[in-house]
Amino acid sequence: MILSKYHCNWHLKLLQTKNPLLSNLWKSLSLVALLGNILSNSIEACQEWQKLNNAQGNISLQLYKRSGLYIITCKNNTVPLPRDIVDSLFGRSEITTKQGHDGFGTTIIKDVVQKYKGFLDFIYKDEIFTLKLKFPAIH
Repeated sequence: MILSKYHCNWHLKLLQTKNPLLSNLWKSLSLVALLGNILSNSIEACQEWQKLNNAQGNISLQLYKRSGLYIITCKNNTVPLPRDIVDSLFGRSEITTKQGHDGFGTTIIKDVVQKYKGFLDFIYKDEIFTLKLKFPAIH
């Protein structure tokens, strides 16, 4: 698996459905941009955490459908985040936790969520970052 080179423990749970009427999100390049940015952010955060703690990090990515919603959940270890960064993480494009980055990854995630009338929620607690996105299955 290509992800194994990042030396994190992986848990993947993917949506399995035979419904040919999937929403536009699941058929579009927006899903690629969304998952690419989610995974990029979680991998970098996990790698930083591993270096700081000299321990194996974990990343969990789940995509599933429940109660008329497509749900994407990503959970990963992360280094301690300053409160002001956490409070504005998905609010402004110039906010980033990484040196040499411009913060557009979280902006892309937020923009895709808004475009498909979804909901974005995240929790940072005890060096664990959890991102949960919900999209209506029917538009």
